[in-house]
Amino acid sequence: MDEKLTNSQNAIKNSSYAWHGLQPRAEYWRGRLVVVTGATGFLGWHLVQWLRHLGARVRTFALHPPLDHPLLTLKDIEPIFGDVRNQRLLQDILSESSVIFHAAGPVAVWGIDADTIMQSHVVGTKHVLQAAPPQAKIVYTSSVTTIGATRKPIPLDEEHSFNLGRLALPYIQAKRVAEQTVLKACQEGRWACVVNPGYLLGPEDYGPSVLGRFCHRFWKGRIWLVPRGGINVADVRDVARGHLLAAERGQPGSRYILGGHNLSFRELCHLLAHVSATHPRFLCTCPSPLLAFLALLAQVRAWWKKREPYPSVAQVKIGSYYWYYSSRRAMEELGYSVRDIAITVRDTWEWYSRTYHPKWRAFQRWWLRPAA
Repeated sequence: MDEKLTNSQNAIKNSSYAWHGLQPRAEYWRGRLVVVTGATGFLGWHLVQWLRHLGARVRTFALHPPLDHPLLTLKDIEPIFGDVRNQRLLQDILSESSVIFHAAGPVAVWGIDADTIMQSHVVGTKHVLQAAPPQAKIVYTSSVTTIGATRKPIPLDEEHSFNLGRLALPYIQAKRVAEQTVLKACQEGRWACVVNPGYLLGPEDYGPSVLGRFCHRFWKGRIWLVPRGGINVADVRDVARGHLLAAERGQPGSRYILGGHNLSFRELCHLLAHVSATHPRFLCTCPSPLLAFLALLAQVRAWWKKREPYPSVAQVKIGSYYWYYSSRRAMEELGYSVRDIAITVRDTWEWYSRTYHPKWRAFQRWWLRPAA
């Protein structure tokens, strides 16, 4: 645990939390009581790091993490563990808070039933809105999936009409309802804004996250078929900074896409290979029908082995779209900026290799050959 915490502190000293572009103002945050829900998640952990760096009084609320999570070693925050569906507990936690970052809720396309996802995101968000002090600012962490997606590589913005109802994925449905709940509260006088992060990537991904799991699988030599679509890859440190800028400079009732770089899955895999000094012998862009068939086989195997399928049916659905977005509004109104994708991927690989010490064996060693 101490090693993980030291790595986090070194990241701040090495300017991971002081990137180019507009920076959060320390004088705004110093001494403020800030509550972060979902603080043990990928984004929540980086939010906590930023706030500590700026001198805020940090109170965190999350489900209890594994005992080796670095949050448990922090002495300068007030950690509270529980469920956002517990309204009575939230009332005490949010009292006297000045800013609330609501980032709690599972990010899952498999393994959690639809009702649990809906309850966590929608009911939890309603409880936060009801329990928050009247003067508190609320920044709600939504998702770019509530914006929509396309079959062609065309970036979307906040004004795009949602077009993914037919996907029927519980996570997307829950985030969309929760987002609408927040925007409705704004119309009734509550100060709140919505931020829509892209697919998060970066170091200190203890979960790991959805995209983090994809990277881990690639570096283990387990991905050699990729879907035709693409995603918006955002550095988690930039997105955390964007949250703070939204609280400082955002307009109540507004949505802000906190994205990064639009990459096809094939482009992303080549970046992952480059930073690990490897080169895949082949990387096939697979037609959606074939991937769907493989997903069905994976579902059967997952049921038998009691483990997450890869690819899952939901992942195949997602992979057939282009999740490309523009962060222009956030850049113009908040001063949001993004670092080079090569830096993000490099930092992710360095943390991953330092933490997990990957070794290539058998097929992995043959497939991921050293780069010339």
